[in-house]
Amino acid sequence: MTIDAAIAMPPALATPAQAGAPARMLRGWRPCLAILLGWQVLALLEALARAVDAGHGGHTLELGRLMAGLALQYLPLVLNSWVLALVFHRQQEAMLRPSRLLLAFFVSMTVFLPLLTGADLLIAMRRDGRPWQDFPIMLSQLGHMTWWYNIFVVSLAFLAQAAYSAWRRGRQQAWSAQHAHTENLQLRLGLLQGQLKPHFLFNALNSISALVRTADAALADRALQRLGELLNYAQAAGQGRPASVADELDFLRTYLALQSLRYGDRMHVAWSVEARDWGRHACPPLLFQPLAENAVHHGVEPHQLECRIDIALACADGMVCLRITNPVLAGARAGHGLGLTMTRERLAILYGQRADLHIDADEHHYTIELRFPVDGRQAA
Repeated sequence: MTIDAAIAMPPALATPAQAGAPARMLRGWRPCLAILLGWQVLALLEALARAVDAGHGGHTLELGRLMAGLALQYLPLVLNSWVLALVFHRQQEAMLRPSRLLLAFFVSMTVFLPLLTGADLLIAMRRDGRPWQDFPIMLSQLGHMTWWYNIFVVSLAFLAQAAYSAWRRGRQQAWSAQHAHTENLQLRLGLLQGQLKPHFLFNALNSISALVRTADAALADRALQRLGELLNYAQAAGQGRPASVADELDFLRTYLALQSLRYGDRMHVAWSVEARDWGRHACPPLLFQPLAENAVHHGVEPHQLECRIDIALACADGMVCLRITNPVLAGARAGHGLGLTMTRERLAILYGQRADLHIDADEHHYTIELRFPVDGRQAA
């Protein structure tokens, strides 16, 4: 592509790879700029320290020239850090092994200690106007403190890069572990929701089967219409569409209407729903239905007399509260079936300790109280 063609190309036609290239280049230069800035800050601190010491001795040093000279002296350290950053980035796992660390430290010291020392001498020779032939003499006259200081700063550069690389790997491992944990929870949540669908469908079909056996075609047709409404909602939930408390409440009403067709006058539902815009509050799909199903299965089905199911929905202390109460036959098990078990697990995955499912039972009544945050925020 010619330059003219590239200039003429509209920005909207740029590929994602082309659009992301500047961002990747900027991210690639950030460590280099950080290293350069870090060493220049150290150079500035050293320049200030020298200027203060000279002032105490009655001398005056020009800070600008001193800073310029130290900036040049620190360039080998900048180069050292850049090379180490590149090596540690490209071979992070291998470089953090003890044997590789020792080898890299030895190579870094072998290459950059002479380079740093030589650069210091060359800068000093140029500053003092000495000929290049004096380099061996000045090298032989270097004091032990100079050597130890240079060893210290080269070691510091290496240790800083090794520590940063180890920290970076730790963050990557922590992120990978968190990502894997989140994926596992999402998979488990999907399986739980998938289990609820056939469980709910099986019970709904049982109800319709019971109606068909009564030979009441009109009643069975109404039940099939109700089932169609329920399946539409269940299908939407399976496709990941968000649901609200209002949606769940409508689904619950439709499900109980289907069950009332089966049980007729034996089943009475008393609703107590707080006047509120429930459509503003998020709710996991198929959360309410297993609780109502449990009430019908253990409260209405075993009874031959009229049974009342009380359903209350309210909001208190920042929590959505659903309470369902059903009668229990004397000596009968109240019910801790698959639906309740899966509901508990879903709540634990979605909200952690911020939601709960409490059961209160005596010999006559069985009450389930579901509580989850009204703001819909899920556990991290």
